[in-house]
Amino acid sequence: MMNKLIIKEDTIKEQILDDSISVSFIKKDNIFSVNKIKIDVLKDSKLEIFHDTYEDIKMDIKIYIHDDCKLELTEYKTGTNYKISNLYEVMNNSKLILKKYYKLRAIKEFTVIDLNGINACVNYDFNTICKNFQKYDMNVNHNNKNTISNIKNSGLNIIDGTLTFNISSFVKADNCKIKENNLIVNKTLEKCIITPNIFVDNYKVESNICTNITNDENKLVNKFYKKPE
Repeated sequence: MMNKLIIKEDTIKEQILDDSISVSFIKKDNIFSVNKIKIDVLKDSKLEIFHDTYEDIKMDIKIYIHDDCKLELTEYKTGTNYKISNLYEVMNNSKLILKKYYKLRAIKEFTVIDLNGINACVNYDFNTICKNFQKYDMNVNHNNKNTISNIKNSGLNIIDGTLTFNISSFVKADNCKIKENNLIVNKTLEKCIITPNIFVDNYKVESNICTNITNDENKLVNKFYKKPE
């Protein structure tokens, strides 16, 4: 079954879930806090999240993948202005396969991926079309041995867009593998930035990082980019 979560502004409007996923909504209790969504993945599961807003919103989303589980997650964001904090926690022998597709006006997004369990793995494929201001900060934490991260960030920058990817990987255990591919196709005269960082506390690490800012649209192979309007 494909589970589904529909978020409008900072509230869940619809959810279709089986017993592989549990969702909690925590409403903000004062003007300084934000609404929060917590998702627990209890079994192998597939989930789609659709998020749309025409207001300026702030929101926290946390996804916890329990031991021996695989989550195939696809996220779609559309609308105007977002400030989002994402936390993905991947436990022992578990895997997160995440695809994200954004067509929105402006966003500041901070994403943390905690590979907390032995053999935890993430495949992250992010795609965005930027027409205004978009800034993405990401921390990938290899907190246990034999963890694998495969991170791919791609963006098409058009009209008045300024697009930034800041990606930091922290390795605190042995036998970890890091693969990272970051691409921005900039069709404007505005400045775009990619900043990759790796911080390693030991020597048993495999890493492969590729970063490219270009104006060549042929570099974007995903069909998502064929109709940027």
